[in-house]
Amino acid sequence: MQFSVPQFIEHEPKIIGPLTFKQVIIVAIMLIPCIIFYFVLPFILFLLLSLACLGLGIVLALGKVQGIPITDVLLKSIGFNLKPKRYIWQKTEIKKELMPVFHKKPTAVPTSLKEKEEEKLPLKIAEKSRLK
Repeated sequence: MQFSVPQFIEHEPKIIGPLTFKQVIIVAIMLIPCIIFYFVLPFILFLLLSLACLGLGIVLALGKVQGIPITDVLLKSIGFNLKPKRYIWQKTEIKKELMPVFHKKPTAVPTSLKEKEEEKLPLKIAEKSRLK
């Protein structure tokens, strides 16, 4: 049986009752059309449209899909639908910069074998061990 392990838990503080700041803003934005409907439309239309508007606001504010708020799901789905689905690779020109080449001057070649060994070994080898 698989269990979901919570990681990177983020907690938004509650502002008004059980609502966070984001949820309060969503419900407040959905109240604005209801106030306009009250002054413009007859009472029955006002009730129908305001119930639909507030219902949508509550669903947007409190609804979750697999633990993710509906507003985040909607924003991500809109972003996905607006982005291009096909990636077309466009080759960019590579600038070839010429680097100056410095030639090393030939060094003197050691003549004896002992000099070659001394160049290879950074430390000198003791002739006899001093350990007893």
